[in-house]
Amino acid sequence: MFTEPDDQSAWWYLQFLLNYIKNQITSYDNDAQCNSNTHYANDVIDGKEWFHLLLLKVIELSKSLLEIEETCKWPMITIVNTIDILFTIDETYRHDESMIEQRKEYLLKLIEIDHHHKNRYTYLSNI
Repeated sequence: MFTEPDDQSAWWYLQFLLNYIKNQITSYDNDAQCNSNTHYANDVIDGKEWFHLLLLKVIELSKSLLEIEETCKWPMITIVNTIDILFTIDETYRHDESMIEQRKEYLLKLIEIDHHHKNRYTYLSNI
């Protein structure tokens, strides 16, 4: 199936799905901390690991699309948003200089190519 890389619908849906999964895992994680059932806690850990790998794969695939469509803003936005989700679910990424630098790099590119949303990207780069 083909979709135009600049078609925002698929990108918005991807972000919706990733945020939905993040919220579910966060909710289950909070429940697992309150629940003494180790089987339930192990399921949460497995879900977090799966989601972590999925997020890394989304970043990888978005980067590969950028090799073909260098000025398409949606893969860059997806990378930034996905890194932000990684920061939320895994504390170690908040201190990962490589991830922090990648995020800043894509926000700077977005400022250059998407002038209409320049202030938003500038704001996000300062967080």
